[in-house]
Amino acid sequence: MKKIISILLFMPFLGFAQNSVLTDPNGVQAIQKIIGVGTGTVNNGLYTTKTSQYLTTGSVPSSLHVVGLNAVVNNSNFTNTALMGIAGGSGSNYGIIGSTNGTGSGVAYGGFFSAGGSSTGTKYGIYATIPNSFPSAYNQYAGYFSNIGNSSLSNFGVRALTDNQGNGDAVAGYFRSENALNNIGLRYGLISESIGAGTNFGLQVIARGGSTNIGGEFESVSNPATGSYQLILNDIEDNFARISFSNINGEGWHQAVYRGSTAATSQFNFYYVPNSVDILSLKGDGNAILAGTLTQSSDFRLKKNIVSIKNATQKLTQLNGVYFDWKDEKRNPNQQIGFIAQEVEKVFPQLVETDAKGYKSVAYGNFTAVLVEALKEQNLKIELLEKELNEIKNLLKNSQIIESKNSKLP
Repeated sequence: MKKIISILLFMPFLGFAQNSVLTDPNGVQAIQKIIGVGTGTVNNGLYTTKTSQYLTTGSVPSSLHVVGLNAVVNNSNFTNTALMGIAGGSGSNYGIIGSTNGTGSGVAYGGFFSAGGSSTGTKYGIYATIPNSFPSAYNQYAGYFSNIGNSSLSNFGVRALTDNQGNGDAVAGYFRSENALNNIGLRYGLISESIGAGTNFGLQVIARGGSTNIGGEFESVSNPATGSYQLILNDIEDNFARISFSNINGEGWHQAVYRGSTAATSQFNFYYVPNSVDILSLKGDGNAILAGTLTQSSDFRLKKNIVSIKNATQKLTQLNGVYFDWKDEKRNPNQQIGFIAQEVEKVFPQLVETDAKGYKSVAYGNFTAVLVEALKEQNLKIELLEKELNEIKNLLKNSQIIESKNSKLP
Protein backbone atom coordinates (compact mmCIF):
# COMPACT_ATOMS: atom_id res chain seq x y z
CA MET A 1 0.00 0.00 0.00
CA LYS A 2 1.23 3.46 -0.85
CA LYS A 3 2.08 5.92 1.86
CA ILE A 4 -0.86 7.70 3.53
CA ILE A 5 -0.81 11.43 3.10
CA SER A 6 -0.06 13.29 6.30
CA ILE A 7 -0.91 16.99 6.25
CA LEU A 8 -0.43 19.30 9.22
CA LEU A 9 -2.99 22.10 9.01
CA PHE A 10 -2.62 25.53 10.52
CA MET A 11 -4.47 28.86 10.72
CA PRO A 12 -2.84 31.35 8.33
CA PHE A 13 -3.63 34.44 10.36
CA LEU A 14 -1.48 33.29 13.30
CA GLY A 15 1.73 33.77 11.36
CA PHE A 16 3.25 30.34 11.99
CA ALA A 17 5.84 28.87 9.65
CA GLN A 18 4.46 26.79 6.81
CA ASN A 19 4.37 23.11 7.60
CA SER A 20 5.72 20.56 5.18
CA VAL A 21 3.53 18.26 3.13
CA LEU A 22 4.60 14.65 3.21
CA THR A 23 3.32 12.46 0.40
CA ASP A 24 4.27 10.02 -2.24
CA PRO A 25 3.95 11.93 -5.54
CA ASN A 26 3.63 8.69 -7.42
CA GLY A 27 0.83 7.21 -5.30
CA VAL A 28 -2.48 6.20 -6.83
CA GLN A 29 -4.65 6.08 -3.67
CA ALA A 30 -4.29 9.69 -2.50
CA ILE A 31 -5.61 12.93 -3.97
CA GLN A 32 -5.81 16.32 -2.31
CA LYS A 33 -6.17 19.81 -3.56
CA ILE A 34 -4.97 22.60 -1.27
CA ILE A 35 -5.65 26.18 -2.27
CA GLY A 36 -4.48 29.33 -0.53
CA VAL A 37 -1.46 28.19 1.51
CA GLY A 38 0.05 31.31 3.03
CA THR A 39 3.60 32.24 2.00
CA GLY A 40 5.78 35.30 1.96
CA THR A 41 6.20 37.88 4.69
CA VAL A 42 3.84 38.47 7.59
CA ASN A 43 2.08 41.84 7.97
CA ASN A 44 -0.14 42.37 11.04
CA GLY A 45 -0.46 38.64 11.47
CA LEU A 46 -1.51 38.00 7.85
CA TYR A 47 0.51 36.63 4.95
CA THR A 48 1.05 39.16 2.21
CA THR A 49 0.92 36.59 -0.56
CA LYS A 50 -0.64 33.21 -1.08
CA THR A 51 0.17 30.46 -3.45
CA SER A 52 -1.81 27.48 -4.62
CA GLN A 53 -0.54 23.96 -4.37
CA TYR A 54 -2.03 20.97 -6.12
CA LEU A 55 -1.23 17.44 -5.07
CA THR A 56 -2.88 15.04 -7.46
CA THR A 57 -1.45 11.56 -7.34
CA GLY A 58 -3.41 9.26 -9.54
CA SER A 59 -7.03 9.19 -10.65
CA VAL A 60 -8.15 5.92 -9.09
CA PRO A 61 -10.73 6.56 -6.31
CA SER A 62 -9.16 6.05 -2.92
CA SER A 63 -10.51 3.91 -0.11
CA LEU A 64 -8.77 6.16 2.41
CA HIS A 65 -10.09 9.15 4.33
CA VAL A 66 -9.25 12.21 2.21
CA VAL A 67 -8.81 15.55 4.00
CA GLY A 68 -8.38 19.01 2.46
CA LEU A 69 -8.10 22.63 3.62
CA ASN A 70 -10.22 25.22 1.77
CA ALA A 71 -10.41 22.51 -0.81
CA VAL A 72 -12.53 20.24 -2.91
CA VAL A 73 -11.97 16.64 -1.95
CA ASN A 74 -13.93 14.12 -3.94
CA ASN A 75 -11.83 11.14 -4.80
CA SER A 76 -12.41 8.84 -1.84
CA ASN A 77 -14.90 6.01 -1.63
CA PHE A 78 -14.58 6.17 2.15
CA THR A 79 -14.85 9.70 3.56
CA ASN A 80 -14.08 13.10 2.04
CA THR A 81 -13.45 15.84 4.60
CA ALA A 82 -12.94 19.41 3.42
CA LEU A 83 -11.66 20.53 6.83
CA MET A 84 -10.72 18.66 9.98
CA GLY A 85 -9.77 20.24 13.29
CA ILE A 86 -8.67 18.25 16.33
CA ALA A 87 -7.58 19.90 19.58
CA GLY A 88 -6.75 18.45 22.97
CA GLY A 89 -5.10 19.71 26.12
CA SER A 90 -5.63 20.93 29.64
CA GLY A 91 -6.69 24.46 28.62
CA SER A 92 -9.39 25.66 26.25
CA ASN A 93 -9.50 23.61 23.08
CA TYR A 94 -10.96 24.67 19.74
CA GLY A 95 -11.26 22.15 16.97
CA ILE A 96 -11.90 24.93 14.46
CA ILE A 97 -12.00 28.73 14.80
CA GLY A 98 -13.57 30.84 12.10
CA SER A 99 -13.23 34.60 12.44
CA THR A 100 -13.94 37.58 10.21
CA ASN A 101 -13.08 41.20 10.75
CA GLY A 102 -13.93 42.91 7.50
CA THR A 103 -14.31 46.65 7.05
CA GLY A 104 -15.99 46.70 3.65
CA SER A 105 -19.66 46.67 2.72
CA GLY A 106 -19.70 43.04 1.67
CA VAL A 107 -21.02 40.05 3.59
CA ALA A 108 -18.65 38.66 6.23
CA TYR A 109 -18.81 34.96 7.08
CA GLY A 110 -17.05 33.59 10.13
CA GLY A 111 -17.84 30.17 8.73
CA PHE A 112 -19.71 29.04 5.66
CA PHE A 113 -20.79 25.42 5.37
CA SER A 114 -22.57 23.85 2.44
CA ALA A 115 -23.61 20.29 1.67
CA GLY A 116 -24.47 19.45 -1.91
CA GLY A 117 -23.74 16.86 -4.53
CA SER A 118 -25.78 14.15 -6.16
CA SER A 119 -25.60 11.77 -3.20
CA THR A 120 -28.90 10.18 -2.23
CA GLY A 121 -27.88 10.03 1.43
CA THR A 122 -28.62 12.58 4.14
CA LYS A 123 -26.78 15.88 3.76
CA TYR A 124 -25.71 18.11 6.64
CA GLY A 125 -24.44 21.64 6.21
CA ILE A 126 -23.22 21.37 9.81
CA TYR A 127 -23.25 18.25 11.95
CA ALA A 128 -22.21 18.79 15.56
CA THR A 129 -22.05 16.07 18.19
CA ILE A 130 -20.45 15.39 21.55
CA PRO A 131 -19.66 11.69 22.05
CA ASN A 132 -20.82 10.22 25.33
CA SER A 133 -17.34 8.77 25.77
CA PHE A 134 -16.23 12.20 27.01
CA PRO A 135 -18.26 12.89 30.18
CA SER A 136 -18.11 16.33 31.75
CA ALA A 137 -19.28 17.96 34.97
CA TYR A 138 -20.17 21.09 32.99
CA ASN A 139 -22.73 21.90 30.32
CA GLN A 140 -21.97 20.44 26.94
CA TYR A 141 -23.02 22.22 23.76
CA ALA A 142 -22.94 20.43 20.45
CA GLY A 143 -23.46 23.86 18.90
CA TYR A 144 -23.04 27.20 20.64
CA PHE A 145 -23.75 30.40 18.72
CA SER A 146 -23.13 33.88 20.06
CA ASN A 147 -23.57 37.22 18.36
CA ILE A 148 -22.56 40.31 20.35
CA GLY A 149 -22.64 42.85 17.58
CA ASN A 150 -22.81 46.58 17.12
CA SER A 151 -25.12 47.00 14.17
CA SER A 152 -27.93 49.37 13.30
CA LEU A 153 -29.74 46.32 11.94
CA SER A 154 -30.61 43.03 13.58
CA ASN A 155 -28.07 40.65 15.08
CA PHE A 156 -28.78 36.95 14.67
CA GLY A 157 -27.21 34.32 16.89
CA VAL A 158 -28.47 31.75 14.41
CA ARG A 159 -30.30 32.33 11.16
CA ALA A 160 -31.31 29.29 9.18
CA LEU A 161 -32.72 29.45 5.66
CA THR A 162 -33.97 26.56 3.59
CA ASP A 163 -35.58 26.27 0.18
CA ASN A 164 -36.32 22.76 -0.94
CA GLN A 165 -36.74 22.81 -4.69
CA GLY A 166 -37.90 19.23 -4.66
CA ASN A 167 -41.15 17.78 -3.35
CA GLY A 168 -39.97 17.12 0.21
CA ASP A 169 -40.36 19.25 3.33
CA ALA A 170 -38.16 22.30 3.84
CA VAL A 171 -37.08 22.62 7.49
CA ALA A 172 -35.03 25.67 8.44
CA GLY A 173 -34.13 24.24 11.84
CA TYR A 174 -34.47 20.76 13.29
CA PHE A 175 -33.71 20.25 16.97
CA ARG A 176 -33.87 16.88 18.65
CA SER A 177 -33.05 15.76 22.15
CA GLU A 178 -32.90 12.00 22.63
CA ASN A 179 -32.73 9.89 25.77
CA ALA A 180 -31.53 6.70 24.15
CA LEU A 181 -30.23 5.15 27.38
CA ASN A 182 -33.24 6.14 29.52
CA ASN A 183 -31.06 8.21 31.84
CA ILE A 184 -32.55 10.66 34.29
CA GLY A 185 -32.63 14.34 33.49
CA LEU A 186 -34.75 16.56 31.33
CA ARG A 187 -34.47 16.60 27.55
CA TYR A 188 -35.08 19.81 25.61
CA GLY A 189 -35.38 19.86 21.85
CA LEU A 190 -34.84 23.62 21.96
CA ILE A 191 -34.13 26.22 24.62
CA SER A 192 -34.38 29.84 23.52
CA GLU A 193 -33.67 32.62 26.01
CA SER A 194 -33.68 36.38 25.52
CA ILE A 195 -32.40 38.71 28.27
CA GLY A 196 -32.24 42.49 28.16
CA ALA A 197 -33.68 45.81 29.27
CA GLY A 198 -35.96 46.24 26.26
CA THR A 199 -38.63 44.02 24.78
CA ASN A 200 -37.40 40.44 24.70
CA PHE A 201 -38.69 37.59 22.57
CA GLY A 202 -37.55 34.15 23.62
CA LEU A 203 -38.87 32.84 20.32
CA GLN A 204 -40.46 34.52 17.33
CA VAL A 205 -41.98 32.42 14.58
CA ILE A 206 -43.14 33.89 11.27
CA ALA A 207 -44.81 31.98 8.44
CA ARG A 208 -45.79 33.69 5.22
CA GLY A 209 -46.13 33.17 1.50
CA GLY A 210 -47.93 29.82 1.33
CA SER A 211 -51.50 28.82 0.69
CA THR A 212 -51.64 27.85 4.36
CA ASN A 213 -49.32 29.48 6.91
CA ILE A 214 -48.87 28.03 10.40
CA GLY A 215 -46.70 29.99 12.78
CA GLY A 216 -46.13 27.06 15.08
CA GLU A 217 -47.20 23.48 15.54
CA PHE A 218 -46.54 21.58 18.75
CA GLU A 219 -46.85 17.82 19.00
CA SER A 220 -46.18 15.41 21.82
CA VAL A 221 -46.34 11.65 21.99
CA SER A 222 -46.72 9.92 25.32
CA ASN A 223 -48.41 6.92 26.86
CA PRO A 224 -50.56 7.50 28.78
CA ALA A 225 -51.73 10.67 27.07
CA THR A 226 -52.38 12.36 30.43
CA GLY A 227 -48.60 12.78 30.80
CA SER A 228 -48.27 14.52 27.45
CA TYR A 229 -48.44 18.27 26.91
CA GLN A 230 -48.25 20.05 23.56
CA LEU A 231 -47.38 23.36 25.19
CA ILE A 232 -46.53 24.41 28.74
CA LEU A 233 -46.37 28.04 29.88
CA ASN A 234 -44.56 28.48 33.18
CA ASP A 235 -44.82 31.72 35.11
CA ILE A 236 -41.70 31.98 37.28
CA GLU A 237 -42.74 35.17 39.12
CA ASP A 238 -45.96 33.94 40.78
CA ASN A 239 -48.03 36.13 38.50
CA PHE A 240 -50.20 35.37 35.48
CA ALA A 241 -48.96 33.21 32.60
CA ARG A 242 -50.25 34.95 29.48
CA ILE A 243 -51.01 34.31 25.84
CA SER A 244 -51.79 37.27 23.57
CA PHE A 245 -53.62 37.38 20.26
CA SER A 246 -52.90 40.85 18.89
CA ASN A 247 -53.21 42.69 15.62
CA ILE A 248 -50.86 45.29 14.17
CA ASN A 249 -52.26 47.94 16.52
CA GLY A 250 -51.53 45.87 19.61
CA GLU A 251 -55.22 45.34 20.29
CA GLY A 252 -56.75 41.93 20.64
CA TRP A 253 -57.54 39.06 22.94
CA HIS A 254 -55.40 37.94 25.84
CA GLN A 255 -55.46 34.96 28.15
CA ALA A 256 -54.08 35.13 31.66
CA VAL A 257 -53.81 32.06 33.86
CA TYR A 258 -53.09 32.17 37.58
CA ARG A 259 -52.70 29.21 39.89
CA GLY A 260 -53.81 30.29 43.34
CA SER A 261 -53.43 28.58 46.68
CA THR A 262 -56.84 26.93 46.23
CA ALA A 263 -58.95 25.85 43.30
CA ALA A 264 -61.42 28.67 43.99
CA THR A 265 -58.67 31.31 43.71
CA SER A 266 -57.13 29.80 40.57
CA GLN A 267 -58.29 31.67 37.48
CA PHE A 268 -58.24 31.43 33.72
CA ASN A 269 -59.22 34.87 32.44
CA PHE A 270 -60.05 36.11 28.96
CA TYR A 271 -59.80 39.86 28.51
CA TYR A 272 -59.86 42.24 25.58
CA VAL A 273 -57.62 45.22 24.92
CA PRO A 274 -58.25 48.18 24.88
CA ASN A 275 -61.08 47.45 27.35
CA SER A 276 -58.67 45.58 29.66
CA VAL A 277 -61.44 43.99 31.71
CA ASP A 278 -62.07 40.29 32.25
CA ILE A 279 -64.73 39.12 29.81
CA LEU A 280 -64.74 35.52 31.01
CA SER A 281 -63.17 34.11 34.15
CA LEU A 282 -63.01 30.37 34.76
CA LYS A 283 -62.28 29.20 38.28
CA GLY A 284 -60.39 26.08 39.25
CA ASP A 285 -63.41 24.83 41.22
CA GLY A 286 -65.58 24.78 38.08
CA ASN A 287 -67.34 28.11 38.52
CA ALA A 288 -67.32 30.73 35.77
CA ILE A 289 -68.14 34.44 35.52
CA LEU A 290 -69.25 36.02 32.24
CA ALA A 291 -69.24 39.80 32.05
CA GLY A 292 -71.82 39.95 29.26
CA THR A 293 -74.76 37.97 27.91
CA LEU A 294 -74.48 34.37 26.73
CA THR A 295 -76.50 33.53 23.63
CA GLN A 296 -76.89 30.35 21.58
CA SER A 297 -77.58 29.88 17.88
CA SER A 298 -81.37 29.76 17.45
CA ASP A 299 -82.18 31.09 13.99
CA PHE A 300 -85.21 29.53 12.27
CA ARG A 301 -83.12 29.03 9.11
CA LEU A 302 -80.80 26.68 10.99
CA LYS A 303 -83.51 24.31 12.19
CA LYS A 304 -85.78 21.60 10.84
CA ASN A 305 -88.30 19.08 12.23
CA ILE A 306 -89.68 21.77 14.53
CA VAL A 307 -92.30 20.36 16.97
CA SER A 308 -93.88 22.13 19.95
CA ILE A 309 -93.28 20.74 23.45
CA LYS A 310 -96.40 19.10 24.83
CA ASN A 311 -97.36 18.22 28.41
CA ALA A 312 -94.49 20.30 29.76
CA THR A 313 -96.20 20.82 33.12
CA GLN A 314 -96.86 17.14 33.65
CA LYS A 315 -93.25 16.29 32.74
CA LEU A 316 -91.84 18.89 35.08
CA THR A 317 -93.71 17.33 37.97
CA GLN A 318 -91.59 14.20 37.46
CA LEU A 319 -88.37 16.10 38.22
CA ASN A 320 -86.95 16.79 41.63
CA GLY A 321 -84.96 19.91 42.39
CA VAL A 322 -82.34 19.05 45.01
CA TYR A 323 -79.68 20.57 47.25
CA PHE A 324 -76.33 18.80 47.08
CA ASP A 325 -72.58 19.02 47.74
CA TRP A 326 -69.79 17.99 45.35
CA LYS A 327 -67.82 14.90 46.34
CA ASP A 328 -64.69 16.37 44.80
CA GLU A 329 -63.24 18.64 47.48
CA LYS A 330 -61.44 20.69 44.81
CA ARG A 331 -64.77 21.92 43.45
CA ASN A 332 -66.94 24.60 44.97
CA PRO A 333 -67.45 23.59 48.62
CA ASN A 334 -70.71 25.56 48.99
CA GLN A 335 -74.09 23.86 48.86
CA GLN A 336 -75.46 23.61 45.32
CA ILE A 337 -78.93 23.52 43.73
CA GLY A 338 -79.76 21.53 40.64
CA PHE A 339 -81.08 18.26 39.21
CA ILE A 340 -79.84 14.69 39.04
CA ALA A 341 -78.88 14.07 35.42
CA GLN A 342 -80.15 10.49 35.40
CA GLU A 343 -83.62 11.66 36.53
CA VAL A 344 -83.70 14.39 33.90
CA GLU A 345 -82.65 11.92 31.20
CA LYS A 346 -85.75 9.79 31.86
CA VAL A 347 -88.04 12.75 31.18
CA PHE A 348 -85.99 14.99 28.87
CA PRO A 349 -83.21 12.93 27.26
CA GLN A 350 -82.58 15.87 24.89
CA LEU A 351 -81.18 17.88 27.82
CA VAL A 352 -78.57 15.32 28.90
CA GLU A 353 -75.13 14.56 27.43
CA THR A 354 -72.91 11.61 28.36
CA ASP A 355 -69.13 11.83 28.00
CA ALA A 356 -66.65 9.08 27.09
CA LYS A 357 -66.31 8.08 30.75
CA GLY A 358 -70.06 7.78 31.25
CA TYR A 359 -70.50 10.97 33.27
CA LYS A 360 -73.68 12.89 32.48
CA SER A 361 -74.27 16.63 32.22
CA VAL A 362 -77.45 18.73 31.95
CA ALA A 363 -78.10 21.63 29.59
CA TYR A 364 -79.68 23.82 32.25
CA GLY A 365 -80.09 26.75 29.86
CA ASN A 366 -82.35 24.75 27.53
CA PHE A 367 -84.81 24.21 30.38
CA THR A 368 -86.14 27.67 29.53
CA ALA A 369 -88.12 26.31 26.59
CA VAL A 370 -89.75 23.69 28.82
CA LEU A 371 -90.56 26.24 31.50
CA VAL A 372 -92.09 28.60 28.94
CA GLU A 373 -94.39 25.88 27.60
CA ALA A 374 -95.31 24.80 31.14
CA LEU A 375 -96.13 28.42 31.99
CA LYS A 376 -98.31 28.70 28.88
CA GLU A 377 -100.13 25.50 29.89
CA GLN A 378 -100.67 26.90 33.37
CA ASN A 379 -101.91 30.20 31.96
CA LEU A 380 -104.36 28.33 29.71
CA LYS A 381 -105.69 26.42 32.72
CA ILE A 382 -105.96 29.63 34.68
CA GLU A 383 -107.84 31.30 31.84
CA LEU A 384 -110.26 28.37 31.68
CA LEU A 385 -110.76 28.49 35.43
CA GLU A 386 -111.32 32.23 35.31
CA LYS A 387 -113.86 31.76 32.55
CA GLU A 388 -115.67 29.09 34.56
CA LEU A 389 -115.51 31.28 37.64
CA ASN A 390 -116.97 34.22 35.77
CA GLU A 391 -119.75 32.01 34.46
CA ILE A 392 -120.48 30.83 37.99
CA LYS A 393 -120.47 34.41 39.22
CA ASN A 394 -122.89 35.39 36.48
CA LEU A 395 -125.15 32.47 37.34
CA LEU A 396 -125.09 33.42 41.02
CA LYS A 397 -125.74 37.01 40.18
CA ASN A 398 -128.63 36.14 37.91
CA SER A 399 -129.96 33.77 40.54
CA GLN A 400 -129.88 36.48 43.18
CA ILE A 401 -131.68 38.89 40.90
CA ILE A 402 -134.39 36.38 40.19
CA GLU A 403 -134.73 35.54 43.85
CA SER A 404 -134.98 39.20 44.74
CA LYS A 405 -137.72 39.74 42.20
CA ASN A 406 -139.62 36.73 43.46
CA SER A 407 -139.44 37.97 47.01
CA LYS A 408 -141.23 41.19 46.05
CA LEU A 409 -144.19 39.45 44.50
CA PRO A 410 -147.47 39.59 46.52
